[in-house]
Amino acid sequence: MTQWEYKTVELEMKNGFWGGSSFPDEERLEVTFDKMGILGWELVNAVTSTVTYGQTSKMLCIFKRQK
Repeated sequence: MTQWEYKTVELEMKNGFWGGSSFPDEERLEVTFDKMGILGWELVNAVTSTVTYGQTSKMLCIFKRQK
């Protein structure tokens, strides 16, 4: 049976997603994802977190790799 290990990476949003701002800049996302890929991690999901007054201040990226 395949066994997996998981890692989460939290990225700050620019001013709160639902408050009219945007995701972290694309270059920062690419650098983070490339770094994780080099280390053998695969992105399996990305969700927003820390919802306050209709704004989301962070994005949680979930990665996995085979043990």
